[in-house]
Amino acid sequence: MFAECSLVMLAVSATLFFTSLMDKAPARALITIGLLLALAGLAILAWHRAIEWMYVGISLTAAAAGLVLPVISFLAVGASSQRLGSTMGGIAAAAGLGRTLGSGAGGRLFGSMAQLGFAWLALPLVMALSWTGRSMLGYRRVVHATQSATELRMRRVFSSFFMTRSSK
Repeated sequence: MFAECSLVMLAVSATLFFTSLMDKAPARALITIGLLLALAGLAILAWHRAIEWMYVGISLTAAAAGLVLPVISFLAVGASSQRLGSTMGGIAAAAGLGRTLGSGAGGRLFGSMAQLGFAWLALPLVMALSWTGRSMLGYRRVVHATQSATELRMRRVFSSFFMTRSSK
């Protein structure tokens, strides 16, 4: 199971990197798709008892993590150089807290409700989806030339980082 989860996450992350999907799609849309994948995976884990469906649910949840986590990191790099360290530290702290609370809540829910606990774990994802999905309802694709200031800053940071690395 752990190997399957890791392989799916790596495949999705590699797809993001090699297809430059981050440049073509808005981050909010990618995060919304990731949350939907996670919800689908948790729903399958909650209601299907067969081992095959368990693998499908874990794969969908891993694909969601492989999609959402790199997008959040990519967005965090767009912070100003004065705040980049505190931004990345805050993301690491939030991720650690999330893993700790998620593991504790998941273990307690699974111990008391068995598979139905996966449905309860979907509640925070539904709240996050309502937050990210609000602006997606009327979303129209805008021409590539009208990028947000954050995306332009991210490009500058990445290009300056790789330019200085390759010149050394």
